[in-house]
Amino acid sequence: MLEDSNVLTIEEAARFLNVSKISLRRWTNTGRLRCFRIGVRGERRFAKTELEAFLADEGANCVHSPTATAAIDGPWPSVGLHPPSNDNHISLHYSSEEQQFRMFRPYLLKYVRLGAPILYIYDSTPRARLMSLMRSEGIDPDELTRRGVLRAVASSEAYLRGGGFSADAMLAFVEKSVQEMLPEGKSKALITGEMSWYCSGANGVSGILDYERRLNRLADRFPHVVMLCQYHIDRFDSAMTLGALCAHPVVELPDRTVRGFYDLQL
Repeated sequence: MLEDSNVLTIEEAARFLNVSKISLRRWTNTGRLRCFRIGVRGERRFAKTELEAFLADEGANCVHSPTATAAIDGPWPSVGLHPPSNDNHISLHYSSEEQQFRMFRPYLLKYVRLGAPILYIYDSTPRARLMSLMRSEGIDPDELTRRGVLRAVASSEAYLRGGGFSADAMLAFVEKSVQEMLPEGKSKALITGEMSWYCSGANGVSGILDYERRLNRLADRFPHVVMLCQYHIDRFDSAMTLGALCAHPVVELPDRTVRGFYDLQL
């Protein structure tokens, strides 16, 4: 029998994979994810090693994969919106540093295990802390950087290059980065940015939502590149949060993944 620390309840497994319990039940019912049953009620239990393998498995794209619908419960909103051709532009909403990394962690582990390039644009998270968090997962960020797999840059070198924000300049930066990250033989990549630079008050930051909406077009051109935008809930007012929800096809919340309200016809 596995040690208790390596056996998770369905609630703990859902938090570990950052998906809903509904998704876990569906995957176990269809045989996609293994579990074992205990007690007269047949309650599900999950081996932590199985979940880690499932997360790392390229075939398990439904876990934190913007191109798979199984991880997103419920239908498309019936308000005349059109499902995007590619769900690779995601907004991630968190309320604490611990929650931020817990939600980002599955993306990090997946792309490191795939050997796919990662661009992390940090703002509120000091670079030293970001590197420390990676090391806590058994990842050597210095080695990944040396090999060209990981690139960590400050928001001042990306979103706020030149002292202010320009949607045109940032879109050009992302496109150039994608082209550099996907040389011959590479098909997947992850670009993620902390959006707290908006709160700096720098010139042009009011164009953040225009940039997010236009980024969907760029994401369509590169369907195998996940573009993950990280929003600290407490640093954005309700209008900005609603704007982010309307600018992304997929939204990651602390307890679930849901459809965003981006309309491709806009």
